[in-house]
Amino acid sequence: MTITIQHSVGLNGVNNPDDVLAGKSRLVELGFPFVTADSAMGPLTIKAIRLFQAMKNGFNVVNDQRNDGRVDVNGDTVKWLQAVNAPQWQRMPAGSVAEGFLNDNIADVTDNHDFGTNWRSCKRGVVPGCSRASQPCPLRSKAAYSNNDVFDRRMALPGLESER
Repeated sequence: MTITIQHSVGLNGVNNPDDVLAGKSRLVELGFPFVTADSAMGPLTIKAIRLFQAMKNGFNVVNDQRNDGRVDVNGDTVKWLQAVNAPQWQRMPAGSVAEGFLNDNIADVTDNHDFGTNWRSCKRGVVPGCSRASQPCPLRSKAAYSNNDVFDRRMALPGLESER
């Protein structure tokens, strides 16, 4: 997916309506259900940008100052939004004994712990085609999670892939 922005989008950005629409449309494609594809910039969009940044950076905390909530022209965030292997926000699968894992967090849908990045679910072995954590992930990410769910840069994989 190629998105083109002429000016920064998000927290303290220029927020040109066409640029905002481009960024929000891509976030919607990547599974952020609380974002609507329109040209309005607001707190939910900024939260979605920060969440996306935390995912691409491999952070367990969204409210880290390095997740600045802004998409800059030619910046790292826009490059990851353009990547064919950009991290997606998704409901984590329930799993089964036959699949070799059970997601006990999914039993309580009121706790907001039922969503995560497809990068994590793949590395943890919960995405079809990725049945074991030791198998190569069909997605390439900047980083992976260790078995105890702590971000581990020693397991970092090659970076983003472009459609080009």
